[in-house]
Amino acid sequence: MNKILKLVFYFALLVLGILLIVWVSKQIYGLFSGDKETITSSQARAMKSSFPMNNQVNVYGEKLMPCEPTQPTEGSQVNGTCSELGGGVHQICFDVNDDTKNFSTDTGRSSGSEGRKGRDHCMCLGAWALYKARQDAGEIDPTSGELKCESIPSVAFSEEYVGKWNSWNGNELPGQIKNGVVALYNQCKAQAKGDTKKLAALNSYYKKLRNSGLYKNAIKV
Repeated sequence: MNKILKLVFYFALLVLGILLIVWVSKQIYGLFSGDKETITSSQARAMKSSFPMNNQVNVYGEKLMPCEPTQPTEGSQVNGTCSELGGGVHQICFDVNDDTKNFSTDTGRSSGSEGRKGRDHCMCLGAWALYKARQDAGEIDPTSGELKCESIPSVAFSEEYVGKWNSWNGNELPGQIKNGVVALYNQCKAQAKGDTKKLAALNSYYKKLRNSGLYKNAIKV
């Protein structure tokens, strides 16, 4: 009788051991296809929602800040922000100072920007791209640090605006989108000052645009 009880006891331990191994494998390694699919879908949804792209979220994945709060209806702002989705797509919050006051004439338009000196302005994507393309080509003096990145919407990195980046009232240069996007990324990366959360969002938006077919075709000259 004692032998039978021992056999039953050892058999029960064996069964429990097998069940434990299966459970651990299921939890840690996702060996069961149903659980693996659930985890993958969950991760995909999390990644998709981590860095929303719209005109109320800035390039750091945070709330879009006002560009020129002292004049919320001036400087091409929409309700105090550079959140325009149509027209010229004024989404680049730009510091108009002594070095940048001529950006309007530098991009083939009137001298109106001189009157904005000392106040931030929402610049068109195409104008910004041309501005940087001309600087890179040595046609005008280089500038740096003029962007207010917390006030630039993440949607500026959207594929939807590739055409806007690459054109500017007939004054555009071939492939200027690359100059504009790279300058935007570099300045905003510097302004993030090593903040890993901000850099994660910025890199996500930037890489998504850089890897798109529309972007790759647009930079071909």
